[in-house]
Amino acid sequence: MASPEPPLIASPLIPDRVASMDFDLEGDVLLTLPSTSGIARFRVNSNILCIASPVFRAMLGAKSQFRERAALSARTSTSEPLELSLADDDPNALTVILRIIHLQYDWVPPSLNADQLYTIAVICDKYDMRQSLEVWLVNWISPLVEPSASPVSGDNWLFIAYALGRKDLFRRLTKELILQCRSDEDGNLLMNGNTLSEHIPGHIVAEISARRQQTIKGMNDCLYSIVQEYSAPDTSKCKCTSKQDACDDIALGFLIRTFKRLKIYPEASQIVLQQAIQEFKTLLDGVSFPSNVLFEDGTSKYQCRYCNNHSSANYCYSCHRTAYVVANGTSHANTCSPLLGYKEKIQDLYNSIEGLSYTDFVRVNALATAPPPGVNLWDCLQYK
Repeated sequence: MASPEPPLIASPLIPDRVASMDFDLEGDVLLTLPSTSGIARFRVNSNILCIASPVFRAMLGAKSQFRERAALSARTSTSEPLELSLADDDPNALTVILRIIHLQYDWVPPSLNADQLYTIAVICDKYDMRQSLEVWLVNWISPLVEPSASPVSGDNWLFIAYALGRKDLFRRLTKELILQCRSDEDGNLLMNGNTLSEHIPGHIVAEISARRQQTIKGMNDCLYSIVQEYSAPDTSKCKCTSKQDACDDIALGFLIRTFKRLKIYPEASQIVLQQAIQEFKTLLDGVSFPSNVLFEDGTSKYQCRYCNNHSSANYCYSCHRTAYVVANGTSHANTCSPLLGYKEKIQDLYNSIEGLSYTDFVRVNALATAPPPGVNLWDCLQYK
């Protein structure tokens, strides 16, 4: 006897459950959204979609050359609505958006959390609907960015700032990513170990990556330049009164050994280059020149009042005196440390980092024109 066939199991992507909602009882378009929860079916008005979204207007508008427009034009009063599948859209977020543009305001949530706002922003950006939703977007985002709210940080918030046109927030968060992003072996940016949101436009990610690499290169250039300065045989960097070559020799040896130990000399290792700028700077800030460096006949704790030479003991090897050698209150490390100017350059470079300008990356919607400043928005009719 043949073995029984296994029971049919519904696909996890297209379950057998359906949620239907009519935003317009006479709507001519049926939007379908498959998800792990079921299939959402929204009956909507194509004219409203076209008014609210340039993307839908390009597909369904009167001048569209798409086949969807041809199918709409061929409909009769008894025809079924045109079915459009929006497989990648979040059903809950799209429900809220469709309620807004179909003027069903009583059913719009007055507040959203950050994750919900992110899903709204994804659809808002995909269909270029920011102008249509602006009033609601302001109400939703304002309490989330107040000082008393949870920290606004990370790549999802960067996408929200981009999609919803928040210029200052966009600049601040792009600076944050420039400073805090690491990279993997393939050069992909990572935030907290994860790749950045797939919805952030590629040209924004590329600019963040370029500025990150430029800053790390600048920090490395500071390293190499100071080693070259101390390697020059005909110049002296010694600032103490002894003016000895040994002072520069010790500084150069310290620099090379320290930078090699940190794997940043003669070339920065791949592991170092993959670090975040903040991590790299913290690594460099942790380097300190020994405060107890002593020369046999020329530095440190004591300084002769007669010849100004330094000595490691209460005896001047140049004057051969003991009574006039006094304690020097300034550490030799503070006088001849090779790190002083270098760390200032690193800090200046770090402080010069700025976030990206929103206007350099915004999508321009030619149909969404803002009124000029000072225009009368009430008495605005022009009779001719």
